[in-house]
Amino acid sequence: MSNEIRVPPLPESVNDATIASWLKKEGDTVVAEEPLLELETDKVVLEVPAPHDGVLTEIKVEQGVIVYENDLIAVLEPVSEADQQVADDDNESDSNEKATETHTNTSVDNLTASPSVRKTMYENDVNIDEVHASGEKGRILKSDVQEVVDQRPAASTSASTPSDSTSPVMIDENRPQRRVPMSRLRQRVAQRLVEAQSTAAILTTFNEVDLSDLVRLRKTYQERFVHAHGIKLGFMSFFVKAATEALKRFPEVNAQIDGNDIIYNGFYDIGVAVSTERGLVVPIIRDTDQLGHADIEKAISDFAIRARDGKLEMSELMG
Repeated sequence: MSNEIRVPPLPESVNDATIASWLKKEGDTVVAEEPLLELETDKVVLEVPAPHDGVLTEIKVEQGVIVYENDLIAVLEPVSEADQQVADDDNESDSNEKATETHTNTSVDNLTASPSVRKTMYENDVNIDEVHASGEKGRILKSDVQEVVDQRPAASTSASTPSDSTSPVMIDENRPQRRVPMSRLRQRVAQRLVEAQSTAAILTTFNEVDLSDLVRLRKTYQERFVHAHGIKLGFMSFFVKAATEALKRFPEVNAQIDGNDIIYNGFYDIGVAVSTERGLVVPIIRDTDQLGHADIEKAISDFAIRARDGKLEMSELMG
């Protein structure tokens, strides 16, 4: 007698869910409480476990489809004792073969990681050996996986044909972009944050930073710097380089939202405000990761002069 796998009761105020991923495929033998699939709602990611030992004989709803509570999504056939013995023998044989191979992404099932983190690893083809777990007790965090993904610009751009919407969108070979669809949960978080900006009080916080060492450094090298580059060493080039380094460490800050996608930028453009008689304007210094302090100081000086003369181009204010 077959057992129907249905969408479990959903959290309060959640009307539907999306099948985020099937962790098993048709024909797989599973044991009781082993996760079959992941359901993603606006609030959480849920694992649906097998109610008993059996064989997943039919998947009725594919990945990415929206389902509702109690919808039929799969059929699980109980395993007879004879079938179970055969399955155990097959599994033992498979295990012996896999023991001689290197780690693959199927190892993700045994990771100390949440369902959403394992899903991210599956989607981005991240191997367990590539990830450095920074969480408590060796737990892998989503930021650990994202760090591995962000370090792959060369591998992504060298692919002969884009496979899907996550393939890089090239501005030019030195300015790649990576488009990643937002999950339902992230879409809802983004929606709430936008609503909060228009309904909640916006506060500004200030943090003090001790720049004593920077002041001493400028004083020590100022004369030598001017002699070598023909421009003074200011504070702004240090601020720009610090902002650039922060964007490298936190790529989400260097991203933008386009519809339901997040576009991660593989380049670093920093806006610097300069004063004019008509007020402040913010021209963009591009590719700051490739510039030295002298290049940045000269760019800021050039922008300031041309801004006061009204000679900035529109393209220099966009980015």
